[in-house]
Amino acid sequence: MGNLKTIISGVVLVFLFFFGCSDDKSTNSGTADFDLSGYWSATEVETDNCSGEIETTTSYNIYSIQQSGSNLTVSIEGESGSWTGKITGNTASWNVTMPADNGSTAINFSGTITDGGKKMTGSANWVYTRTGSSFSCNGTTEIEAIKIDSAEVNIAGGWEGSWSAAGGDPNGNFTAEITQNESKLSGTISIPGVMYNAPLNGFVSGESFAFGDIDGEIRFTGSLGTSPDQASGTFYYSAYNINGNWNATRTSMPNTKFVSIVDSFAISLDYINDIAFGESKLFIGSGNMIDVYNTSGTFLQSFPTAGDNTSGITYSDGELLCADGGWGLNKIMRMDPAGKSLINSPRNDYSISGIHFDGAYLWCLIDTYENDYIYKIDQNGSVLDSIACTGEDFGGLTGNDSYLWYSTFKVTGYFPEYKIYQIDFSGAVMDSITLDAYMTPDLVHDGVNLWYWNYSTGFLYKVTNQGTKLDSIALEYNIDDIAFDGTDFLVLGNINDSETNIYKVSTNGENISTINTSLEWPSALTASPDYIWIVEFNKETIYRIPASGDYFFPMPEGDYDFDYLTFDGVIFWASSYENIFSFNQNGGIINIFDDYDFFNCGGIAFDGANIWFANNYESMNLVKIGPDGSIIEKYIADSDMPTLGGLCFDGEYFWMAGSRDYENFYMYKLDLIDMAIAKN
Repeated sequence: MGNLKTIISGVVLVFLFFFGCSDDKSTNSGTADFDLSGYWSATEVETDNCSGEIETTTSYNIYSIQQSGSNLTVSIEGESGSWTGKITGNTASWNVTMPADNGSTAINFSGTITDGGKKMTGSANWVYTRTGSSFSCNGTTEIEAIKIDSAEVNIAGGWEGSWSAAGGDPNGNFTAEITQNESKLSGTISIPGVMYNAPLNGFVSGESFAFGDIDGEIRFTGSLGTSPDQASGTFYYSAYNINGNWNATRTSMPNTKFVSIVDSFAISLDYINDIAFGESKLFIGSGNMIDVYNTSGTFLQSFPTAGDNTSGITYSDGELLCADGGWGLNKIMRMDPAGKSLINSPRNDYSISGIHFDGAYLWCLIDTYENDYIYKIDQNGSVLDSIACTGEDFGGLTGNDSYLWYSTFKVTGYFPEYKIYQIDFSGAVMDSITLDAYMTPDLVHDGVNLWYWNYSTGFLYKVTNQGTKLDSIALEYNIDDIAFDGTDFLVLGNINDSETNIYKVSTNGENISTINTSLEWPSALTASPDYIWIVEFNKETIYRIPASGDYFFPMPEGDYDFDYLTFDGVIFWASSYENIFSFNQNGGIINIFDDYDFFNCGGIAFDGANIWFANNYESMNLVKIGPDGSIIEKYIADSDMPTLGGLCFDGEYFWMAGSRDYENFYMYKLDLIDMAIAKN
């Protein structure tokens, strides 16, 4: 019954001091006798029989209350969501039923406000009933809540102390790293043998304070001594159900710099690889897709990435840089932020056998072995039209400003007939050429004449649009396809069964340059003076790369897989679970930083001048580092942060992706605050 007890307890606590989710739907704000706005510290003692025997537990929470008339909006510090309620005179009360753990909990609460609105005590009786079962249990929760006054002392820093129960046993030591943001306390607490670097919460009210682990296992209350670096008080240790005394010495003053969540919005993804910011948009990598949002949380578009193993994305100088890790291309692809670098094939069940760019649109020939079509798509991949083809088996596709040509064959009797059909953009057949080629040839048009590749002779033949032979050139390649960029041929193929590349060849057959495609099985291409579009066999995407072929950076060779990536304009910085490392644009390692400070990095970003990373271990820190890995500044989370999934900078604010439950993901806007609190 442990899980059931936890969930029921959570439901009751939600209603014990939040004055929340009341059945009273009135919007009348009225006039209240008390102003409850501010932060409150609540001690809650629950007694129930849900485990089969009577049990009592104590817990602590800090609440934030906003008040309008007699209406209240309340939230728990470090938790998402808020609740509403109402005060009548000096009494808060409600009856409500809430879902809980495959059932529901009915709660009847009444509380009294005293001490001029600075204290509230009350009791809730509740009954849990499991749906479809006769099981039920009940309990009572007593609450005492104190309004937190403005802080008059500063207890931030590192503390070392000891605790001892009445009579001296049990006893032990503790250390705490405390961060103070106005009246709120956060940080970590360690008790040997009990907890290590557990998240801490607490408050300072006037000259008094309280702190402990966020789960409420132990709670220290006290005040500073005659020396501001000495403190003492009492504690309650729920594990032993004991009270006792403690004292401690401040051993260090804190960094007074904080990182705080100032805004957030939900994103519809199952997981996140990394995030980037550019052109006023947030790019969120998930699997082999990029989702794009504006900073207000509006979804803009989605497009595929290169490869299936996205392992870091970043934005730099008009390009989205997407890394595909060691299990994939092992390259950092330079992509168009508008999503035009990769577009989806018109069909995901058959491969493209020929492709042509007419200056505005792409035409894709897809041989399905039954119904064969040429699809017209725009540069975002949207299908605009389709044309049925004549023939039985299909090869190349090419065109000019007015017509398309495609190659095909059909068997008549015992002999195959190879043809090239000329069609207009509506699909009407304008002419055909009968060939002496063996197999359906690849085609290319130079703007004036048609060229086709004869596999059996190894020649590229130049013919008129009507088929009259004009010239031929011998090529040394095993050719998969040919395109024309307005000046030269681009031959997709290999030499002696080596790696498939794109060879730039003059119309006289002279090899000018070579472009490495970096793809596993490229099968077709087309070109313009600015871009080359490449199809990979049995893939659902079409790659668009610059005409120069300079469209990727190599990743470091060896065991250097990473999760997050940024680029400072000269050097790449990457982070994994255990380290941060930098490498040059040729993939050469520059530095590796793997000491404790760099452990469990949750994102890395460049702010235009410096590298920052988010430490996701124990508690979240945002850290600025130098080129040598030296820590320049560290900002500490001012509240419990979600598990991180990437970091980026928008020119003013940092953004991080994350989740508190590994199911619902959000984008969080972060602000850096330097409190510079003076030590009292």
